[in-house]
Amino acid sequence: MVLVWFALACGEAPQQPSQPKPAPTASKVDTESLAALRATSRVVYPSAPEDPHQLQITLAGSGYARFRLASDPETQGRRILHHLLPAGAYVTEARSATSVQLEGAGSTEVMLWAALREQLYDGSSGATWEADPAGTTRRTLRIPGVGRLEAEWEPNSSNPQTLSAWDESGEPIQSLRHIQWQPGPGPPTPTALDMYQGDQLVWHEDRFSVQRGLTLRSDFFLPPDRRDPTDRVQATRRSGD
Repeated sequence: MVLVWFALACGEAPQQPSQPKPAPTASKVDTESLAALRATSRVVYPSAPEDPHQLQITLAGSGYARFRLASDPETQGRRILHHLLPAGAYVTEARSATSVQLEGAGSTEVMLWAALREQLYDGSSGATWEADPAGTTRRTLRIPGVGRLEAEWEPNSSNPQTLSAWDESGEPIQSLRHIQWQPGPGPPTPTALDMYQGDQLVWHEDRFSVQRGLTLRSDFFLPPDRRDPTDRVQATRRSGD
């Protein structure tokens, strides 16, 4: 799925996942209020440094996440949305208003993206990291049925310099490397990082802004075309997605 984000940088139409599930005409879901955070950053592709993008990630507990990558945050043109809920993962590709439900590897990747970003922005979330038996600064966080995360610390550092994700087969999914952190008190906030797929640099990320303490309805994390059109709150959000 990282290739979808490569395609956005190149202005190409990405390929649809195999055997997509079309969106229903309406989705009625039980709603609840969720504590959430929202992180916004600038994305710069090495192949197109003159065309920076904006990445906005919204995370909430219990498996909710929303990723929005856009070449112009103010328009609906070149943008890709990924949504994650306990009921499933979805993608809405560039220049499309129709979401596709992801299954198998595609769903696993979105879950691991969310897990990586949760640890990046809220590393004190209570996750149990396993120390390396060899005594290195590497630690492992296992996510049953999904895969694992690994973090590496520099000596005498309180925050990791690398966060990486693998699926259960050991396939590398994504790696956040060369993470730099904002000094001083308060929750740890990154200032810059490089995102890799395997050994390939996908993008550089900087200019982070993190809003904590938000409260959102759980149906915010549904793709816009899967929301109940009779719900006025959901309908009001459509133009902003």
